[in-house]
Amino acid sequence: MAGGRPTKYTPDGWCFCGTLDYSSRLPKRCVYIICDTDSNPVYVGKTKNLQKRSEKYRSKTSHNTPLNEWLRENEHILYAEPELFISNREFELIEKFKDQLFNKVHCEQDNWVSAKKPWMAKTGVKCPSTIIICKLRSNGNKKYNNLISEIKLLRKAMTDVDRCVYELKVASDIYKSRKKDVDKWLSYTEGDMTKIIEGAIDGE
Repeated sequence: MAGGRPTKYTPDGWCFCGTLDYSSRLPKRCVYIICDTDSNPVYVGKTKNLQKRSEKYRSKTSHNTPLNEWLRENEHILYAEPELFISNREFELIEKFKDQLFNKVHCEQDNWVSAKKPWMAKTGVKCPSTIIICKLRSNGNKKYNNLISEIKLLRKAMTDVDRCVYELKVASDIYKSRKKDVDKWLSYTEGDMTKIIEGAIDGE
């Protein structure tokens, strides 16, 4: 995302709060705001059926690959504003938060404002550390929850260069057991990661 301190979302009127997993409790037709756990917006959208839209985000199959990756790695809050004129409200919120969103922003430069990072592949292709997290979750044992939290906190504290080096290390560690997954991930990310790592070395 763009640099600088993010702006928190504060409802201007009626607003409902939940998560994508419990979207059935929220208004069906609405403007929705996906935020991090500090209420900093990362995506603003509008829909006539929030429940159907939420299914795409929960399965990480939406058209927005950077957002899918962000949702894999982060906890979130979902706000829903029931609006009569949802297009107008969506535009207002995108304009307000556009420097920190994964949205395609309709302004003078019609560009993607997103946090696409070098280790992020396309939809459905997980980075190595996320492969580990998913494996731990699938085990169903609560004793791994602390380990998952530690991995997430560790990643959050990393610079982009550190994260690339970390993912490559994890990829090496799991390569024998997850060769197909790692090779697919590398086919999308190796070039970008090499550039940022080499750039950091040249800048020393």
